[in-house]
Amino acid sequence: MADVKHHANHSVRVSIPMSVASDIGKFKETLGSILDRLGCPACCSAHDIYFEMQRDFRFDGDLDIAQAAFAPKRLAAAASVPVVSASLSPKLAGNIKEVFSALDRIVDLSAHPACTSGDDLFLRVESNFLINSAGQLDEQALVIGR
Repeated sequence: MADVKHHANHSVRVSIPMSVASDIGKFKETLGSILDRLGCPACCSAHDIYFEMQRDFRFDGDLDIAQAAFAPKRLAAAASVPVVSASLSPKLAGNIKEVFSALDRIVDLSAHPACTSGDDLFLRVESNFLINSAGQLDEQALVIGR
């Protein structure tokens, strides 16, 4: 097995509008911008990223201009909002093209093909190993679930 550097992961929370979530191209562009801001546009191996649909808004004094506002932090397990959780192996997370391929796979399997809208998305870097009945070890590159 290849030697993979493990970093202490940092949690990042991103509030995105439906217009970005409903377009996988825009979503990938946004992810690239976030990773660039975090210091490594080529991968997301050092960050667990929680993408939250904008559902909370604040208004100016005339109630004219709505601006997105972060919802109070909530634990994913206690949230009433559906969350798709995707665990990326450190090796996969270390290559932005592979991360984009994983996003394509996630939306292919979701109820919302070609977009990430409808559910919050939690991308986390995590090693997942399965041992079969013969005792053989198998490392999982991507694990998707709720």
